[in-house]
Amino acid sequence: MYIKIGKTQYPCTRRIVTGDTIKYLSVKPNPGEVTGKIQMYRDDGFLLSEDNADKYARQTYDGTIFTLTNKPEPVPVPTPAPEPQATRAETLAAVSFARMMLPTMSLSADDTITVAALYDDWSEGSYQVGDIRLAWYNGAHQLWKCRQAHDTATYPDITPDGTAWRTFWIPFHGTTPETAQDWIAPSGAHDQYEPGEYMIWNGQTYKCLSATVYTPEEYAQAWEVQ
Repeated sequence: MYIKIGKTQYPCTRRIVTGDTIKYLSVKPNPGEVTGKIQMYRDDGFLLSEDNADKYARQTYDGTIFTLTNKPEPVPVPTPAPEPQATRAETLAAVSFARMMLPTMSLSADDTITVAALYDDWSEGSYQVGDIRLAWYNGAHQLWKCRQAHDTATYPDITPDGTAWRTFWIPFHGTTPETAQDWIAPSGAHDQYEPGEYMIWNGQTYKCLSATVYTPEEYAQAWEVQ
């Protein structure tokens, strides 16, 4: 088979039509810019098809395939430059440095909650007033601050599941919806919820309107659902 463009013949093995595109396979050499009719014949001279190149917006040739198409030319999408990746050693060094600096920084409750992952989990040992640790309490993994110096070797009941825990440790309360922590029932006035603080109760975020030790179910007037 062959195609005929004007008075010139080009070998062609197949014509494929898909939507608004026609492809002529195994066309050699490059026919260049084509106008007018493109006729395809069998080797015995029988006319198989006839197309008008002027009806197509674009022509392409990749060395073997001559294409007529009305599809818009694809816009190349620039490949973004890869962002530099810190090595594992650099990451560990940055975390270690941040942890080292924490005791020297004066952070608000919200800032402390935001960087909670930098704090160590609670473990048995000696603690000073102001020490901060992550601890599991009533199913919630949250930050706690030491309010009385102690050593668990002397007082073994000062554990997250021990009877003396709430006497020596108090939870953090966030002052934004983003830093709201799970509800922890206050043990007294020293860790009650204050106006402007937020907490999460039964999956819903609440804002405290007046100082309280009660849940929204127990004292709805003290809370505003967010």
